[in-house]
Amino acid sequence: NYVVYARLTDGTNNSAVLQKQVKDVTAPTVTITGNPTEWTKDDVVLTVNAQDSESGLPDETTGGAYSFDGGATWQAEASKTYTENSSGIIIKVRDEAGNIETQTIDITKIDKKGPTLSVTEQAKDINSITVSASATDEGAGMPTQTKYKYSYRKEGETTYTTYKEITETTCKIEKLVADQKYYIKVETEDKLGNSTAKEITVTTSEFLYTTGEIEFNNIIWRSSNARITANNKNTEYDIEYQVKENATQTPDIAENTKWTKSTEKTINIDSLKDGNVVYARLTDGINSTKGYASVTINNSAV
Repeated sequence: NYVVYARLTDGTNNSAVLQKQVKDVTAPTVTITGNPTEWTKDDVVLTVNAQDSESGLPDETTGGAYSFDGGATWQAEASKTYTENSSGIIIKVRDEAGNIETQTIDITKIDKKGPTLSVTEQAKDINSITVSASATDEGAGMPTQTKYKYSYRKEGETTYTTYKEITETTCKIEKLVADQKYYIKVETEDKLGNSTAKEITVTTSEFLYTTGEIEFNNIIWRSSNARITANNKNTEYDIEYQVKENATQTPDIAENTKWTKSTEKTINIDSLKDGNVVYARLTDGINSTKGYASVTINNSAV
């Protein structure tokens, strides 16, 4: 606010003085931009566009024209960055005369959080684990075709093996080792690409041999050699066998290369000697049973 004084003069004589008080009672004109109407995972920058045609806006030397906290503090910069949603942001703009324009802004469209993801075990076997996943998102929401990435690692390993990335919420992870703890990880994203990972632990079932699944019969001798027939009664798994010289030698349980595999349900094992021991067990191609069937070749039994 200020007063203007004026008078006329001819260079020698002056007229009476006229005074006029000038007063700015109009607040600045304000518009605010930058508040998103669609979901975003980026920071939001609110920018104040203000004009004042009378006393004008103060600069940084007089404290600035803009406040983003209801007038508690003032700044010369006309913008402020927000990293998360915020309600009730009171923005004030003042002019040199002290007139203040106030607007209140709610930022509600920032979504930097991944979906809420749940993973549960559905089934397991000696060589497979089945899990199901479900995800929801309170912000931008989930894509129409939500993808789930299924990975696994064995206990003791640090690197995950990606099994599948699919839209199905159920996945059967196969070709696993029996009686082994696995870490199953599922990952998914919301519409903005915010991701969430969830991990569960599952131990595969033991692969146990059941008495009677393999039967030996029909020992036939030719001179000093014998042949025996092994019958695989199991309809799901194949048979593998190993021959040892005598009963003092135990089978090589952990060395799979020393076992002879067959997909036939009935096999003949030839060139056996008196005292040899035949061991046979079941296999799925990766795992072998704990336990086995055995028979000792005895010439006196002929």
